[in-house]
Amino acid sequence: MKEELSYQKYLEMIKGEKKEEKREERKEKKVKKRKVKRKKREKEGKILKKEEKIETEEKEIIEPEEVTTTEILPEAVAELEEEEKEEEFLVFKVGSEYYSILTAQANEVVTSVEIVEAHGLPEYAIGMANFRNKMIPVISLGKLLKIKEEEKPYSYIFIEKGKENVFLRAGEIKGIYRKKDVKLLDVPYDLDRNIFKKILLINEELAPLIDVIRLIEKKE
Repeated sequence: MKEELSYQKYLEMIKGEKKEEKREERKEKKVKKRKVKRKKREKEGKILKKEEKIETEEKEIIEPEEVTTTEILPEAVAELEEEEKEEEFLVFKVGSEYYSILTAQANEVVTSVEIVEAHGLPEYAIGMANFRNKMIPVISLGKLLKIKEEEKPYSYIFIEKGKENVFLRAGEIKGIYRKKDVKLLDVPYDLDRNIFKKILLINEELAPLIDVIRLIEKKE
């Protein structure tokens, strides 16, 4: 039976892999140094002669190859369409960790909004923003996830949720990644699998994938 891992165990495994990679890098550097020394000794024991090549005055004229058009097969078209539909992930920081959402759930990302205080908002909301002549609630992802709050520089992710719109305040945006650029891991048992869909592994960093619509609806 496959052992289920906790999120903390995932983090420990990544740290262990980083240490192993550093050891391998040190080994490779030693091997390269030995090779350089060996080549240097070989060069010192030999007399290298360079022969100059005489180019002919008449240069051979190479006629360009005839360009032929090829018909695009239906299978190739299908592959291109599938590639265009490939899932993409918006990765950002909350506190000291990375999280992600599908770009399909994010309508827009802005770096600054004017926030005003408002009464009657849930505890995870930090105010209202006047955005394109509409007042939109601004939600702290840190408060929503009950973890360390996001830090500056802030990013505000515009989400359309049915007839309502909200801003999610996150930290710095790491980037947008395609499915082929990341490794998808199973969600550990100690995270809510209705909210967390996968764990993205990007350049030795973990970024849990959140279904942000469900997360908001669960808190309402």
